Amino acid sequence: MSVLVLVVMSLAAAEPAADPPLPIPAQTQTGQWPGQAKESSPLEARSTGEWRKFLVQWRQHAVAAVPARYPLAAEHRASIARVRDGQAVPALVALLKQERDLRIRAAYFEILGRIDTAPAVQSLVTASLGDETGWLRQLAAEQIEKMSNRDAATEPYARAVRNGRLRDRALEALNRSGLTSPRSSSELPNPTLIAALIDALWVPQIEWVQGEFYYEGAQRNPNIEPPNDHFWAYRTGMVPVEKLVKNPGAHETLRRYSGEDYEYDQVTWRAWYGARRRATGQGNR
Repeated sequence: MSVLVLVVMSLAAAEPAADPPLPIPAQTQTGQWPGQAKESSPLEARSTGEWRKFLVQWRQHAVAAVPARYPLAAEHRASIARVRDGQAVPALVALLKQERDLRIRAAYFEILGRIDTAPAVQSLVTASLGDETGWLRQLAAEQIEKMSNRDAATEPYARAVRNGRLRDRALEALNRSGLTSPRSSSELPNPTLIAALIDALWVPQIEWVQGEFYYEGAQRNPNIEPPNDHFWAYRTGMVPVEKLVKNPGAHETLRRYSGEDYEYDQVTWRAWYGARRRATGQGNR
């Protein structure tokens, strides 16, 4: 019995206790997630179907290697970072639609950020505006900043700035993607984005106020023939009124992007941009 106890104790002593891995935070300030995949030589090009099969197999191994919601293993992060082929984008987009594991979604966003194609940019724009998880939206926007063709995201974001439902997310994504970094005096800001930001300085907002109104009704009397069965009634109560209010988020983005500050005066902002275009020799474009 004493020999058996010694053997068990020696085996336990031979295995040092490992530090438990840190769980992925639910949200971060910068949109980053733990660790950065190492840069290495790209994998060889292949078809979209082959990439889909590769990614599915990679996911199975990566998820099985660690407990749920723990960071993916460094070797799996490094291997997936080697995907740089544009043919992988359709496979990634399709897989993202059905993927619920936040770690895998983050890894897919990082792959897209290394593929300098228009579909990759558009996929990251879509994710930065529509993903349900805040830090993943931030991460998607930050991948755009690393891309050589990031300017392809400017006009989609400008359209989103004009969308009342997406405006706040679009402004945040623009700032995180680096697209609204300050421009030099000799560099003309994007005209579509400037116009969208100026227009967004004032946005409509519905307020309920005490008011008077009329409404049309109909009498349920079969003996009264149309149009005599209709009537107008006078009432008082709360009514919706659309009012224009200042948008501080758009103002701050416009101020930083342009290097100027005309507060919420849209006329002056437009006059400034017209003068800027003429000064850079692009007044007729």
